[in-house]
Amino acid sequence: MSSQTNQKKYETVQVLEFSLGNQDYCVDIFDVTEIVEGGKITPLPKTSEHIEGVIDLRGQTTTVINPKKILGIEEKGEKDIIKENGVTKNLIIMLKPDLIEDKGRMAWLVTNVEKVNTIKKERFESKIAANTRMYKGIIKNEDNDKFRIWLDPKEMLKLDKIAAKENKQKETEEKQET
Repeated sequence: MSSQTNQKKYETVQVLEFSLGNQDYCVDIFDVTEIVEGGKITPLPKTSEHIEGVIDLRGQTTTVINPKKILGIEEKGEKDIIKENGVTKNLIIMLKPDLIEDKGRMAWLVTNVEKVNTIKKERFESKIAANTRMYKGIIKNEDNDKFRIWLDPKEMLKLDKIAAKENKQKETEEKQET
């Protein structure tokens, strides 16, 4: 085995592991700036369904997104996004502001953040049947038979941008009908 092949075999990447409902997910650690405890989320009227609202984080307005709604994950049984009087008890993953131009600061509301994990690239499978760019691929856990879905926040935020355009178009059409 050549040294270059051997080197590729053991390349690693760091991911932030978290859950949305009962499913395990991860993102590249370089797409995340920090993790903060939940707090008061101010809802924004006439926005996409997956936008929970905005928070003030150290003087910076940040849009909070519920990725479960983008992914089409339905609430089953007990809700895992817990809010009381507009205050969430969940953790918020702050995403790098430069993931999408002109979007400002964005964050994901998640069920649970588990850990930062270093994985060998050989455990990563990028060829999956899902026909979407939102998924970078899947990672098989070393200690059990569970899989973790690797999300691409940049692609998910692009979908948010498309949804916002569709909402604007729908509002324009509704105004023209009246």
